Amino acid sequence: MSGKPSWMPQDDWNRIEKGVREEERRKADLATVYIAEELAAGKAKQVDPRVAAVRKAKDRAIDKQDFEAAARLRDEEKRLSGEK
Repeated sequence: MSGKPSWMPQDDWNRIEKGVREEERRKADLATVYIAEELAAGKAKQVDPRVAAVRKAKDRAIDKQDFEAAARLRDEEKRLSGEK
């Protein structure tokens, strides 16, 4: 998140930031469970760690609404996926 608005009390801002961090942790936990289930079922394919890192950075850029960076990262993700 960007900086706290000047009109907002610090305690409120801290609660918002804590909620965002908890939501990110919850999403990561759900993704981990999904991947584990797919691997156990033999449905998942091995993902190149470079592709996974670029995909994660792309998702963060989208969350921040930095669509130019997201587009560059999308192109990089496609390039790396095509190298195999």
